Amino acid sequence: KVSKMAQANKNVKLTKQFLTDHLDENTLDLSLCELIEFPVKEIAELPRATSVEVSRNQIESLPDSIDSIKHVTSLDLSKNKLKDLPSSFGCLVNLKKLDLYGNQIKALPLSFSQLKELDFLDLKGNPLKEELAEVAGTCTNEKECKECARKVVKYMKEKAADHEREKQKELKRKRELEQQRALEEEKVQQELRQRKKDEKQKRKEELRRKAEEEEKRKAEAEEKKREEQSESDSSVEEESVVHERKPLGCCLGSLVALFFILGVLLIVGAAVVSQCPGPEECPRVTKFFKSTGIYEYIG
Repeated sequence: KVSKMAQANKNVKLTKQFLTDHLDENTLDLSLCELIEFPVKEIAELPRATSVEVSRNQIESLPDSIDSIKHVTSLDLSKNKLKDLPSSFGCLVNLKKLDLYGNQIKALPLSFSQLKELDFLDLKGNPLKEELAEVAGTCTNEKECKECARKVVKYMKEKAADHEREKQKELKRKRELEQQRALEEEKVQQELRQRKKDEKQKRKEELRRKAEEEEKRKAEAEEKKREEQSESDSSVEEESVVHERKPLGCCLGSLVALFFILGVLLIVGAAVVSQCPGPEECPRVTKFFKSTGIYEYIG
């Protein structure tokens, strides 16, 4: 019988019929079959198999899909090569008896704390960590194994709670770091926005200053143009006044000169006439004065 089961395991597949043949009521006995893998899929298809014995094989690990055999209430994994249990092991919430004697287990997963129905636990013959070994005790008889189950589940609950607190602390620390980074990032963004705002304001001020300078320059140019125009208009008016006054001055000068000449002529004429005995003796003088009209004035 054992030889046939070993051969079946070497052929990788354990058929459902083969497992059914070795199912006695609710106990599936696969001990001494040189199994190297735990047949979790095949066991999951046998809901009647609430008690599973796979002791004295070569199994080194259990699959994460172990949670698919939640119907199992008793599991014998003694005398294998297990180094640890998967984190999903705590999903076997109906498990009441667990035999791990003679493996290479050092620690248990935190999910072990979920095995609230566990009433029997044998951990002897494993290189347990000192603290866990002290909690587990010697497990030399059924009473000690029952006490081991109670203490270990309680211990793992405390470890799970401590782990949860540490996890929450770590999450809190990460949140604080994220908040701090967010605040720093917001500060950087705010500084960047303020810098952009200042630069924008500076550009506006620069444009306004240039506009004011341009307006001022235009105003100065207009003022200068008006002053030049005013000076030009003043020059034209002065020239116009000069031109208006010049003919008058010329006329006055001409009149003065004319009167002066007339005065001289009168004086000369009077002198000549006084020396001339009469018109007959001085016919040329008489003729000249008559032609000028002075003769009658002298006479």
